[in-house]
Amino acid sequence: MELLAIEFLGKPLRLEGSMAGWQQLFWDNTLVSQLDATSEDGDVRTHTFLLRSGEETLQCHVESTVQWQPFEMAYKALVNGQVVTEGSRN
Repeated sequence: MELLAIEFLGKPLRLEGSMAGWQQLFWDNTLVSQLDATSEDGDVRTHTFLLRSGEETLQCHVESTVQWQPFEMAYKALVNGQVVTEGSRN
């Protein structure tokens, strides 16, 4: 199920996940991070990946908290430690 679809550094960023707890993060339709299922609800899940911009390497983090019943999701995306976008869905 698609949890999040936003623009990130000029390209689409999509977070998919399941109620079982696994998550996959895609940037420009390329899988950049995958987290296995966890039994703990409400914990912050952090995806970490590197992107290249010319000769510069960007360290990226996408943090998310998902609650399924009722559905609520909060997210934050950071590049080199700086928040570039954040928000929530319900």
